[in-house]
Amino acid sequence: MATVTRNQPSKLAISVLNPVMRWLLRRGKGPTSHMMLISWNGRKSGRAYSTPVSRFELDERLVTTTASPWKANFVGGHPVDVIVDGRLRSMRGTVIDDPAHVGETQRRIIDDLGDAAQRAMAIRYDTPPSADELAALASSEGIVLIEFTSGD
Repeated sequence: MATVTRNQPSKLAISVLNPVMRWLLRRGKGPTSHMMLISWNGRKSGRAYSTPVSRFELDERLVTTTASPWKANFVGGHPVDVIVDGRLRSMRGTVIDDPAHVGETQRRIIDDLGDAAQRAMAIRYDTPPSADELAALASSEGIVLIEFTSGD
């Protein structure tokens, strides 16, 4: 049985690294092969947001994982601009919050990326966890998938 926990980056790390990553991702430069930049207007506030996130491409689907509060903007679907490899795409982000689905998808990401998946998904484990263990973590920590599809 694996021990799997959420690995939240510090607020200082986020405040320093996010502006640098936004700059790099807009230009398609640097170590950005597993990252993308998402930009959207808040569902309630209308405020503009832009954040770098890990990107995963599974079965021709573009997804990310998050437990961040901004995920609420994408419940039921919401327009989002996505920059992948320096190219802007208008898409729709939709939250998938079924823990079993999240756990299965995270397990596939671990199979694809190996230990690099820990950093990409902001989790930590001693041995690779099962889909059920990842589903339990998703349920307890509020981890969701956001799927990005073409169009508005």
